[in-house]
Amino acid sequence: MSYNPAIFKAYDIRGVYPTELDEDLAQRLGRALVTHLRVPTVAVGWDVRESGPKLRDALVSGITAQGADAILLGVCSTDSFYFAVTRYGFAAGVMVSASHNPAQYNGFKIVGARAAALSGDSGIPELKQLVAANHFPAVRQRGTVREQPGVIPGFAAAVRAMVKVADITPLKVVMDTGNGSGGLIAPSVFDGLPLRITPLCFAPDGRFPNHQANPLLPENRVHWEAAVREQHADLGIAWDADTDRVFFLDEQARFIPGDFVTALLAGETLDATGGGHVVYDLRASRCVPDTVRAHGGTPVVCRVGHSFIKAKMRELDGVFGGEITGHYYYRFSGAYLDNGWIPALQMITLRSRRGKPLSEMFSELAARYHISGEHNYTVADPDEILAKLEAHYGRGARRVDHLDGLTIERDDFWFNVRKSNTEPLLRLNLEATSAERLPGALAEVAEFIRRAA
Repeated sequence: MSYNPAIFKAYDIRGVYPTELDEDLAQRLGRALVTHLRVPTVAVGWDVRESGPKLRDALVSGITAQGADAILLGVCSTDSFYFAVTRYGFAAGVMVSASHNPAQYNGFKIVGARAAALSGDSGIPELKQLVAANHFPAVRQRGTVREQPGVIPGFAAAVRAMVKVADITPLKVVMDTGNGSGGLIAPSVFDGLPLRITPLCFAPDGRFPNHQANPLLPENRVHWEAAVREQHADLGIAWDADTDRVFFLDEQARFIPGDFVTALLAGETLDATGGGHVVYDLRASRCVPDTVRAHGGTPVVCRVGHSFIKAKMRELDGVFGGEITGHYYYRFSGAYLDNGWIPALQMITLRSRRGKPLSEMFSELAARYHISGEHNYTVADPDEILAKLEAHYGRGARRVDHLDGLTIERDDFWFNVRKSNTEPLLRLNLEATSAERLPGALAEVAEFIRRAA
């Protein structure tokens, strides 16, 4: 077997099938997982990708060869997979998915008990070593395989229990599941609610024939935006392929930045819980901590990445977490999990209860907080550029921070620059104190990066 060692990433294992990962890798991974975690059972879910069943079968072969029982959850989403691991008390789990990546990719998201994610800080490096060595202890008896029925209906019921769905009023909503797993879940989540839904790309198809299942990219939002305008909808909702990320359009078909969504959802959650810790990623606008404090919560900044956000929530018993890339996290099913459906219901409920267009709610934030969005730059040596940025902008700065990449706060703007986990890229997010200052500050930092490269 040959595989690309770079598939072992900070948050999961992911690559192109079958050139970067294949059935042999999956079989080794199954054995490595049981060996490392020493678990009697492993739950296995998979998304709609065409390579999913082949990798699932190989993974299950490895799990059972190492003496553990494999519990098949069926085709599902990553968030319903997390729910099943916690609800049914499985000792570990593997979701066969490449999330929002194109159809030729696949991968593995791995969790322990209570769906605690393995990461590049803990778990994934050990699995990488075991897979490479391919030497596993002998076992007395092969494990068994059985199915766990009812995952999606149970998940949908638990999601609805998190939100006051009785507050929902008649609304027109355009929903795009991108031919991913969401088309299997949406009917159960929204059944019986007073919504007029226009469904787009609901038929599961692992080839993703209509567009890549990543609504964060503007080219994948074209038909969704057009449908919101054509239907005169109150809002639009779209999910990525495995539905652990969710995105929103207002009634004018304008994309709502994840910073602003995080702020609104944090306020909703804090109002319902009466306070608590809210964990957010360090790229987010200052609107997030300001809103959290305004609703009686305690904001906690964190590294980027689902495993880090959830670990911090577990540490603090947090009530909500958010990342600007469309990941939202809840204290759900007895654990701390990302979920793409609770935010959708919260946003629908918020729109119903306030009775005013989403555009007005978000315009209020946009008038006060001036954010650039994320900008990516290809560079040969990211570490060298980060050092040059710090040397130049760190002088006289109010604050310099290295929690994740480089964050520098100056009098009239602040920015974070961090390395991509997968590509030779630097990712820049910047916020200015005024709309007038934003373009100049962004152009200035961007030009510095280009010149330094």
